This record gives sequence, structure tokens and C-alpha cells, in this order.
Amino acid sequence: MLRCRFRLEETLRTNLGLHMNLVGSLLLLNLAFLLNSGLSGGTQPGTCKVLGGITHYCLLCCFTWMALEGCHLYLLFVKVLGTYVRHYLVKLCLVGWGFPVLVVGVAGVIGSYGQYSIRTVDHQIIAHLCWITSKHLLVHYITNCGYFGLIFLFNTAVFGVVTQKSCSLRGTGAVQGDRKAWKVALVALGLFCLLGATWALAFLTHGTSSAPLLYLFTILNSLQGIFIFMWLVVLYYPKTKDTAGSLSHTIRHDKTTAASQ
Repeated sequence: MLRCRFRLEETLRTNLGLHMNLVGSLLLLNLAFLLNSGLSGGTQPGTCKVLGGITHYCLLCCFTWMALEGCHLYLLFVKVLGTYVRHYLVKLCLVGWGFPVLVVGVAGVIGSYGQYSIRTVDHQIIAHLCWITSKHLLVHYITNCGYFGLIFLFNTAVFGVVTQKSCSLRGTGAVQGDRKAWKVALVALGLFCLLGATWALAFLTHGTSSAPLLYLFTILNSLQGIFIFMWLVVLYYPKTKDTAGSLSHTIRHDKTTAASQ
């Protein structure tokens, strides 16, 4: 029983570590964007290339951690048996923070980063940004649009399978249905944000007619980290407290039993 509780503690720490890495990548992306928008106007070409690479790296880290969230969700709820991996969280960190380095390194070698001009439909320049230059838009379409498109399809499939399994378990009575409706909706909304579904709004924004979608995309994704953090506090903190309390009670009970014997 004590071994099961330690395994539960390990699983809980892994889940929290995975979620916090995603929140951390979102925080870095927001900071990189603020730094980029504030310094891109009068920077030297070399500095602008560095800012563009940092911003691209933070964006790819967010996408990669969303993909890892989907993989982890698949291992937890779909492939239940035979999923134990040693140093699991460390390996996830190597992928989540290391893979984007390779992509940004290759893009930097071919000279993809520089000053990018944001234009209106009348081709009037309204802002400058250190990003992937217009000459290397193929890099943007492959590393950003294509990469996220694959992640979105995979995470959507995982979300659908997990939802179907959850509904089937509740229908058969294998899972107790005493959870409140608002908590079930909160879990679904949290998974929706974790898997990065709000980023798919970018595929629906074309031209000036999609201005409402652009505002919605900007608002939802700028607050994605806050939504996830609130979701973690509401759903995980009571469980962490209860689990820690029950674990300490079990340890004290085992010590008392051993001493009496």
C-alpha cells in the first residue's frame, strides 16, 4: 500500500512538472514577444537576428510542450499498461527544451531571421518585428504552421479518444459519477487549453474580415498560461494536500506498528 502511495506521489509530481513546464514556456514566449516588440524598431541586424531566433525558439517550445501534453495524456488514459519510463520527466524536458534548439539552429544557419515588416492590405508598413524574414517564409510555414498543424491533429485525436473512454467508463459504472458538472466542464476546458486548441484559431484568420477572430486569438492565447495556472490550482492543490496528508499518516502508522512489534 505504501508503494502504491509513493507511485501516486510520483505520478502527481510528473503531471505537475509537465504542466508547469508548459506554463513556463508560455511565460517565456510572452516575455520574448514583449522584448521583441519593444526593441525591434532600432536594433542592429545582428541583434534583430538574435531576437528573432529567441522568439521563434520560445514559440516552438510552447508547441512542443503541447505535443508532450498530448503524448502524456495518451499514455495515462489510452495505453495504460507498460508505460513506466525511468527519468520520465527529465527525458520530456530534454525533448521539450532541446528539440526547438535544433530547429532554430538550422533556421539560423540558413539566415532565416531578421527584420520582418507587418503590412496592411494596402501594403502599408504598420510595425516591425524581429522574426523570420519574408525571403524565408517557407521556414515559417514548415516550422510553425506545419508543425503546429500536426500537433493539433494529434492532440485533437487524443482528446477525442480520452473523452470517449471517459464517457464509456461512466456509462458502465466503472467510474463513480459523483463529480459536479462544473468540475467536469473545468477539466475539459483545462485539457482544451493544455493541448493548445485555441492556437488553431490562427488557421481561420485570413484578411480583414477575420479581425474578430484575430482579437479572440490574441486574447485567448495571451491568457492561456493564466487559465492553465488557475486550472492547476483548483484541481491539483487539494489533491496534493490530501495525498501528502494521507501519505504522512501512512508512514506514521507504519512506524508505530513497527515500534510496537
